[in-house]
Amino acid sequence: MAGLIPFGHRHGLSKGFDDLGFWDGSFMRNFFNGSDGFTNFRVDVKDKDDRYEVDADLPGLHREMIDVSYDDGILTISADMNEESKTEKDNYVVNERRMGRVSRSFSVSDVKEDDITAEYKDGVLKVVLPKNGEEKKKSKKIDIR
Repeated sequence: MAGLIPFGHRHGLSKGFDDLGFWDGSFMRNFFNGSDGFTNFRVDVKDKDDRYEVDADLPGLHREMIDVSYDDGILTISADMNEESKTEKDNYVVNERRMGRVSRSFSVSDVKEDDITAEYKDGVLKVVLPKNGEEKKKSKKIDIR
């Protein structure tokens, strides 16, 4: 009866690949998602009274792999990944590489450019952008005619 079930033999095929994590591991996940997990990173931007705080999740990187720049009101966080891992198990040898560059940019104006600081600790990049101290302009509702 199993021969009449479409794709019923996939389980037999996958058995040989289970040791490599072919079906459930990163290969199939990356193949279908088109991603190696390094196409983007999470960022929190907080507006405090006297500063903006930006927390970027960049786990597994070294400080030297991360670039932070501020240019004309735009904060840009970029990171380069160049990683290789080799695993040997029984008769299988798996050699995987991850390479890529990610970048996120945010419009953050009216900050003291010379006082911007950044710290990378435990996989989280924290950027502090002190505000100029000028009072925020009040918003004005514009009537539509």
